[in-house]
Amino acid sequence: MRRDRGSAECVAERSPVGSANNSGAINGYDAYFGRYTVGADGTVTQELVGALSPGDVGKVVTRRFQTNGAELVIDLETTASDGELVTRTLRWQRVA
Repeated sequence: MRRDRGSAECVAERSPVGSANNSGAINGYDAYFGRYTVGADGTVTQELVGALSPGDVGKVVTRRFQTNGAELVIDLETTASDGELVTRTLRWQRVA
């Protein structure tokens, strides 16, 4: 989520994101689910079957990933709304 979002923002407000390999977020939040395949080249390709943003349904996105013990890290290189190149990182930690 965006760290600078205000408490009065509502879900109907949208913040566009400037990359074709990233979705428009609602209030700084995005969610989706779907099928995925893991490539031998260290990538995961996801087909978005359902998403918070209806325009994201059906998109196919490919991202780099790595594992480190009980942690899965997925990186997405994208462009921020101000045009700056950024790497967004998703970290999943196994807890059981």
